[in-house]
Amino acid sequence: MYEWLLNGLGADEAVYFADAVHPEYQTKPSYGWVKAGSNPAATTTAGRGRVNIHAALNLETFDAPFVEPTTVDGISAAQLLAKIKARNPDKRLIHVIWDNAAYHKGPDVREFLARPECRIHLIQLPTYCPHLNPIERLWAVSDLATEQATLLEELRGGARQAAVARLGLLAARGALRRLAAERRSTMLRDVEEAFVTMTAPAWTGVDVWSEAQGEKLVGIQPDGSAVPVELMSTGKMGQLYFSLRLAGYRSFARDLGPLPMILDDIMETFDDTRAQAASKLCAVIGANGQAILFTHHAHLVELARDCIKGVSVVNMPD
Repeated sequence: MYEWLLNGLGADEAVYFADAVHPEYQTKPSYGWVKAGSNPAATTTAGRGRVNIHAALNLETFDAPFVEPTTVDGISAAQLLAKIKARNPDKRLIHVIWDNAAYHKGPDVREFLARPECRIHLIQLPTYCPHLNPIERLWAVSDLATEQATLLEELRGGARQAAVARLGLLAARGALRRLAAERRSTMLRDVEEAFVTMTAPAWTGVDVWSEAQGEKLVGIQPDGSAVPVELMSTGKMGQLYFSLRLAGYRSFARDLGPLPMILDDIMETFDDTRAQAASKLCAVIGANGQAILFTHHAHLVELARDCIKGVSVVNMPD
């Protein structure tokens, strides 16, 4: 039907899909870290709050007029039609497609349609066919609208303190993001330094790619080409992982002081040259803290004895 409408649609016509939704907002505890044996209280709303939204959607222009009535009924339906009409002053005819709810065809809507200046043409969908109304997809991703409506409700109810707290939380999140970016740049330098120490001259750096799915580490080769982690050899992946562990330890030690860094057979895929470089990096950690490496490879033990002065070797019983 929609395609049929579009194929014969004039430049002075428009098509909207309309429906109502009733999102609820309330505290819904799901999980969290609490002290064992404690029973903390979680602040909650008094019952379940509800927001009513009567809206329409134009799939060609993505125009989405809406009203927020106290009750979804014939009056709100007529208000929505009036808003659609006002948003389209240049359209001779506006087709509005919605379901067969009683208020969509009651006296308030009929009175609106009877006005001489009305340019609305209603089309009712078949009963029990919500899948034919594209605005249903909009409700599926309406979390942001619910959040906005929640904040508006807080303001309307005089809960300005809650709104100020919300704004403070947003400001704090922004500060944390900036701090994370600053800390990440320091960590990235540490990762790059360790990785290049082990892999030069074959690799010259490390960078971060931003993608829709998140951020991805890539290695940089002498010709400037970037190689994602999944395309590296097993040995190179191991060396990059070791660099990340080392950088994470350094970041922790800078803020809170050194603790033992424990690594379990992290060099098993390294050749002797890379393993020697990694052992020397561990020795640097040992100068101010303690690096503990577990391995069942005897040649790595001998290599550590050769390149780390004063290394302590402990043989674990079988």
